[in-house]
Order: sequence, then C-alpha cells, then structure tokens
Amino acid sequence: MKFFITEDDMCTTQKLNLARVQKWVEKNGHSVVEDLDEADKILCMTCNGWSLLEQYSYDRIKRYVDDYADKMIVMGCVVDSHPEKLAAIWSGPTVRTASKAAVSFEQIEQHFPDF
Repeated sequence: MKFFITEDDMCTTQKLNLARVQKWVEKNGHSVVEDLDEADKILCMTCNGWSLLEQYSYDRIKRYVDDYADKMIVMGCVVDSHPEKLAAIWSGPTVRTASKAAVSFEQIEQHFPDF
C-alpha cells in the first residue's frame, strides 16, 4: 500500500509523531510516496497551533476532499480541538492526536488492522 502524507506545517512534537507513523507504515511493508495520484491512502495532517495554521488545515481538507475522499484520513489537532468545524467539511475517517500512550496518532492502527 502506498501512502501520501500532506504538508506537515505543525509543531515539532507532532512532526516527530508523524515520523513515527511513517516508520510504522514502512515497518509494515508499505511505502510513503511523493505523488498524490500514486497513493492508496492519503494522511491529511492538521494543526491548530495558530489561527493561520488552523485555517490552512481546513483549506487543505477542502483541497483534497472532492477528488480523494475515498482515500483520505484526516489526522491531527483539528480533529481533537475543533470537531464541529471539521464535521462541517469532513465526515470521513479521522485519527485523534490524543492517545493513552506517550505518543500521538495511535488511532491510526484502527484503520489498518492487518498491519
């Protein structure tokens, strides 16, 4: 399976957690690709660290939703912090930043039970 990861304009902690997700993908025999059209799945990253980054996140979701909704999983702080705003533009799969473990994005495992 090939994964495309959208822009990662977010805090350093979440960039590190995203790197962990990328390693998890690779350790399970899959790859991260640069070409959006090659991807089987799109991990659409969000951030609400500043209002500008929050708006970029909504714009990013809107940019991908029409053509790639069947492939997309929205991840990140907007999922946790602004569920009502997110629901207005996205009703598909999400991954929360919060988790029981010390690392974020553990919910991604629910979307790939065979990994």
